Amino acid sequence: MKKFNLLYKIKGFIFSLKIKDSIALKVIGIVSLAIILIMLMVGGSIYFITYNKILNVNKENMIILSQEISNNFDSLISLQVSDVQNISSNSYVKKVASESVNNPKDMFQQKYGSDIEKSRNILKNYSNLNKYNENIFIADKNGVIITCSNENFLRFDLSNNDYIKQALKGKSFMSTVYTSVISIKPVVTFVEPIKDDNGNILGVAGKNVFTDYFSNKFDKFKFLNSGYVFIVDGQQNTIYSPIKRDINKKVDIKPIYSLSKDKKFIDTKNLKYMEYDYKGKTYYSNSTSIPELNSIVVLTVSKNEIEKVPKTIGIVIIILSLILITIVITSLNLVIKKIFQPMNLLIKNTHEISNGNLTVINDIRSKDEVGKLTLSFNNMTFNLKNLLIDIKNTIKSLIHINDLVKIAQRDTAVGMEIINKSTENILEDTIKISDAVEWSFNSFSNIRDKLLNIKLKSEKVLYEADNIRKINKQGIRTIDDLKNINIESKDKMEEAADSFKRLNDNLKNIGRIVEVVTNISKQTHILSLNASIEAGRYGEMGRGFNVVAVEIKKLSQNIFSQMNKIEEIVESLNLDMYSAEEKMQDAKEVIVSQSTFVNNTIDNYSNMLNSTEDIVGYINDVDKSIESLNDENNCIYEKLNDVKEACEDFNDSIKVVKQVVEEQYEGTKNMNNIIDKMGENTDSIAISINKFTI
Repeated sequence: MKKFNLLYKIKGFIFSLKIKDSIALKVIGIVSLAIILIMLMVGGSIYFITYNKILNVNKENMIILSQEISNNFDSLISLQVSDVQNISSNSYVKKVASESVNNPKDMFQQKYGSDIEKSRNILKNYSNLNKYNENIFIADKNGVIITCSNENFLRFDLSNNDYIKQALKGKSFMSTVYTSVISIKPVVTFVEPIKDDNGNILGVAGKNVFTDYFSNKFDKFKFLNSGYVFIVDGQQNTIYSPIKRDINKKVDIKPIYSLSKDKKFIDTKNLKYMEYDYKGKTYYSNSTSIPELNSIVVLTVSKNEIEKVPKTIGIVIIILSLILITIVITSLNLVIKKIFQPMNLLIKNTHEISNGNLTVINDIRSKDEVGKLTLSFNNMTFNLKNLLIDIKNTIKSLIHINDLVKIAQRDTAVGMEIINKSTENILEDTIKISDAVEWSFNSFSNIRDKLLNIKLKSEKVLYEADNIRKINKQGIRTIDDLKNINIESKDKMEEAADSFKRLNDNLKNIGRIVEVVTNISKQTHILSLNASIEAGRYGEMGRGFNVVAVEIKKLSQNIFSQMNKIEEIVESLNLDMYSAEEKMQDAKEVIVSQSTFVNNTIDNYSNMLNSTEDIVGYINDVDKSIESLNDENNCIYEKLNDVKEACEDFNDSIKVVKQVVEEQYEGTKNMNNIIDKMGENTDSIAISINKFTI
C-alpha cells in the first residue's frame, strides 16, 4: 500500500510541472512512470520470491527442529530406561527384593536391616548422579516401597498406580506426567520388574524424574529470536514453558488445547503444523507428540518474526528504487533540455507568424529531426503566402456573385409568398370535405352497428323459438308416454282388484278351516276328559293313560288358543282387504281422470307446436332479410371507407405540401439574411487577409 501511495505522489508531482506545456516534461514523465512501474514489478517479484522462500525455509527448519526435539526426548527416555534396568539387575537390589518376598514385613526389616541400608546407599549413589532424580526406589510384590533414595517416600503404597501394575506383570513401563506429592513438581516414573534367575518377579525397581530433566535445554532456546518451546500434557496442563507463570496451568491456546485432547495424536508419534491467533497476534507452530510422556512438545514463533526479513528486503528495494528514479529523472531533464534547445527559436518565429508576419524565415542549423521540422515550417510559410493571394482574388469574385444572388432571391421570395397563400386556401377546403365525409362515415357506421345488433337479436329469437319447438315435441312425447303409463296402471289396478277378490275368497276358506279345527279341538278336549275319567277308574294301571289324556288336553287347549288368534288375524285381514279395495277403486277413478287430462294436454301441445312452427318460419324470413340488408350495408360501408381513406390521404398530402411550401417560404425569407451574412463574412475575410504581411 505504501508503494502505491508513493507512486501516486510522484505522478502528482510530475503533473504539477505543467506537462501539457512542455514536450520535454512529457517525455520525462512517461519514462519516469515506466521506470517506476518496472521497479515496482521487479521489487514486488523479488519480495514475493524472497518472502515465500524464507517462509518455507523457516517452516522446514521448524519441522527439523521438532524432529530433533522428538529424537532428543527419545534419547533421554532411553537413557532413563537403561538406568532403571541397571538398578533392577544389581545383585544387592535382587537380594533385598528376594528377601522381602520370603519374609513378613516386620521380620524383614529387623532381620535384613543391613542389606536394606546397603541397598539404600546404592540407590542414593544412583540418585546423586543426576540432579533431576527425585527418588529411586525398590517396591515389593505388593507395590509397597521397601527402600529408596529419598526417605520421604519410604513405605509408600504404589499398588494402585498403572505403572506398578504393568511392572508387576513383567513389563518395563513409563508413567505419564503427574505432580509429586512430596516436591509438588511434575515428575515421570520409570519402572522395571526385578526378576530372579528363573524369571520370577520379585518386585519393582523405579525412578522418579523431574520433567525439568527433559526441558532444561529449552530455557535458553530461541528460534528466530522470539520462537520458543513449551510442553503440554494429556490433561491440557502446561508442564514446561520458558514463561514460568504458565507452568502447571491449563493451556489457553485453543488449537493447542484441542490438539492435547486428541488421544489419537498423542498416542502415536505425530507432527502437526498449525497457524493460530493468540492475544491479537498470529503464530506459526509445529507440535510433536511424545507418547511415552502422554504430552506434546510445541515449537512456536510469531508470524511477524518470520516476515521480518522479507519486509526489510522490501524496504531496501523501495529505497534503491527511489534513488535510481531520482538519478534517471535528473539525467533525462538535462539531456532533453539540450535536445529541445533549437526548438525555442522555432517557437519564437511561430509566434511572429501567428501575429501576421509571413516574411519570417528560420535558419536550418542541423539535419536532424529539428532541422527537418524547420524546413517544413519554412515551406509552410511560403505556401501560406500563395494561399492568401488566391483567397484575396476569390473573395472579390464572391462579392460580385453575392450581389447577383440578392436580386434573384428577392424575386423568389415574392413567388413563394403567393404559393403559400394558395396552399392555405386549398387546405381549408380539403378539411371541410374531409369533415363531411367523416360525418357520413360515422352515421352509416352507427346504422350498420344497429343492423348487426338487430340481426344478433333476431338470431337469438330464432334460436329460442327453435328450442321452444323442440321442447313442445319433447313434451308431446312425454305426455304420450304418460298416457301409456296411465293405461298400463289401469290394467294393473284391475289385475290387483282381481287378486284382492281371490285373496278375500281364500281368507273366507281359511275362516271355514279355522272353524273346523276349532270344533276338532273342542271334541279332543272332551275326549281327554273322558280319558282322564277312565284312567281314574283303573287306578295304577290307568295312570300312564292319564298322562296321555293330560297331554291331549293341553294340545287341545293350545290348538283352541291358536285358532282364536288366527280367527282374529283373518278378521283383521278382511277389514284391511275391504279398506284396500275401496282405495284401489278411488285410485282407479283418479287414473281415469288423469287419462282424460293427459288427452287434453296432448291436444294443447299439438296446437302450440303448430303455432311455434309458424313463428319459427316468420323469424327465419326476417333473419334472411336482415342478413341480405347487412350484406348491402357492408358494401356501402366499404365504399364510404375507401372515400374516407382517400380524403385522409389527400388531406395529408395537402398538409405535406403546405409544410414544404411554408419551409420554402421561410427558407427564402432567411436566405436574405444568409446572403447579407455572407457579404459581411466576405468583407470580414478580406479585412483579415489584409492584416497579413506578404
